[in-house]
Amino acid sequence: MHYLQMSWKNLADNDFSPTQIVVKNGTNPSFTPSTLPAEGNCNVYTDQSGNLQAGPEGSYVWQFGTDQKNSVSCQYHHPAGTGTTSVTVTPNGAYQVSFNGSTWSSSTIVANPTGTNITQQIYIKST
Repeated sequence: MHYLQMSWKNLADNDFSPTQIVVKNGTNPSFTPSTLPAEGNCNVYTDQSGNLQAGPEGSYVWQFGTDQKNSVSCQYHHPAGTGTTSVTVTPNGAYQVSFNGSTWSSSTIVANPTGTNITQQIYIKST
């Protein structure tokens, strides 16, 4: 199969829940554990639905509480065959994001990892 795994590291003191899950292609993302705990980790795994199917594509939002201004959104696209994989992360409210844990942004960041099966590390912290 042709999977994408997004490994989240939460450096903030807030627990996040996955919301607004939209799948354009592939399987529904699975979250292990089911939330992104404060000072914790969560792996998000999605795959193509079957051989010769389009690669996983969709989005979800990590939400803290009920205020949508306190969230981090993620869009992913991992095409089967040719095409560029992208993981786009946008922080809202009092959060910053990073793909390496040392360079932080309060704006949208995009990673273009390469390979057939992708594991992308993503970090969140409070500003």
